[in-house]
Amino acid sequence: MNQARSSNPGDTLRSATSAACDTIPPSETTIGSGLDGAVGAGPTPQAEAPGQDETLSDGLVELVVEHPGWLAALPDLIDHAGLAARLALVRAGVNATGREIAILACDNTRIAALNADFRGKPTPTNVLSWPAEDLAPPAPGQRPPAPSRAHGPLGDIAIALETTRSEAEKAGIGLKDHVIHLILHGTLHLIGYDHETNDDAALMEGIERAAVTGLGMRDPYGKGAAGPTRRD
Repeated sequence: MNQARSSNPGDTLRSATSAACDTIPPSETTIGSGLDGAVGAGPTPQAEAPGQDETLSDGLVELVVEHPGWLAALPDLIDHAGLAARLALVRAGVNATGREIAILACDNTRIAALNADFRGKPTPTNVLSWPAEDLAPPAPGQRPPAPSRAHGPLGDIAIALETTRSEAEKAGIGLKDHVIHLILHGTLHLIGYDHETNDDAALMEGIERAAVTGLGMRDPYGKGAAGPTRRD
């Protein structure tokens, strides 16, 4: 996931998706951060033709499936997304009751456009996050403060199929496992976690490792893993 910044407040993904997901404005004036997604040295995989958007919800996650390849690859995507988001909140000590997270399941073309709009980098990445508020920790390596509101939106996440699938294949892990990790990671960004410093990265990675291995999945930061690298 990559960091995006904007000084222009706007509607959340929930409002944008009613207009066929043409844009994803920031939830507040601060836009999120995340994994350093890589698509390799070769050409970007060709995006499949988008079809009718489908919106699914499990109470916490509102999932907008813009790219039909997502449900073809993972018919239970809403379940995996909900599991990952809840797990992130539980591990971080944030009550999930009454919270909302919007997730756009898109392709490389869409996420490259978002990356260009919010970060000035017109290239695909795996995931982007837009927190609803700035929850930066008081000092490197410390936990961020709790969300100021007891209920309501935590922010928005976009995840690209081709890049996510390519990373999973290169790491030798299942697409489902990589998706769970990326959404878990993205959710942590929504509540103030980051990896801008070694101390911040160690804290965030520790939460991710415990959450993912607790599901019986491979350590996302172990040898050959598809997880993000620290930005030293």
